[in-house]
Amino acid sequence: MSSNFDPYFDYESLNDEMVDDLHKALRRYYVIQQDISSSESTSKAKVKELLESFDEVTNVMTDVKRAVYTVPSMVHKAGPKKWETNPDDEDQEAVVQRCSRCGSVLSWWNEGVMGMGEDGRPRVLEEDDIPWWDEGATVAKSTNDNMMGLYEVAQGRDLDKDERECVSLAGLEEQFDA
Repeated sequence: MSSNFDPYFDYESLNDEMVDDLHKALRRYYVIQQDISSSESTSKAKVKELLESFDEVTNVMTDVKRAVYTVPSMVHKAGPKKWETNPDDEDQEAVVQRCSRCGSVLSWWNEGVMGMGEDGRPRVLEEDDIPWWDEGATVAKSTNDNMMGLYEVAQGRDLDKDERECVSLAGLEEQFDA
């Protein structure tokens, strides 16, 4: 399994509808383009039709590429939640839950943290309001449409091709200290 987390175009996920839509748009453009190319002269109406068909091809291509654009999800193992001191401010502490492999923050809470209430208005959150993960749970971080989200991967389920395990940093510090 690849460990590359760079976004990519998953052309294997192209479906028949995408292929058909692109084929139709290209055929329309080709027919109009051939008509104009084989004529001694053309009209504004034909040029307009050509430009509109070109826009259609561009829009369909953009929609298809957007649909197959994939940002891999990084898969973590939830560690215990514990109090940590902010390295930038020794007076500030937070309850933090990190990945037990790589140390990424999965959830955190501190006194006074704000969030949205069920009524859609901001409110101060309590520690119990935070979605903590069971220790050892497999948790994936995904990013779609510029939004980051977390979801639990069912125990025993094989990872999807766009879900990739984070890199374990266990022992890394010892290697550099030696």
